Amino acid sequence: MKSVQQCHLELLARMFEKGIIGGNYLPIETVADWCKWDNIVRKHGGGKIKAEIHKLSKWGLVDIHGKKTVASLTPDGVAVARDYLGL
Repeated sequence: MKSVQQCHLELLARMFEKGIIGGNYLPIETVADWCKWDNIVRKHGGGKIKAEIHKLSKWGLVDIHGKKTVASLTPDGVAVARDYLGL
């Protein structure tokens, strides 16, 4: 796995907190809105949400369910988010 950046950790944590896990997938634009992606980018940097979701998907932390327009956390993504949140 590549180096996970702070913006990725924050996104994974917010997805976990919002329950965007497994079959509870949402459109990527909704994920960005619910997780306040614009605030994450301002604070930690990062690119466009679709590009970052696809990076996380390639690393096995986010599942795009074969559609490229929706996303949810994988079990590995949940583990990373829980670790980041200290749970």
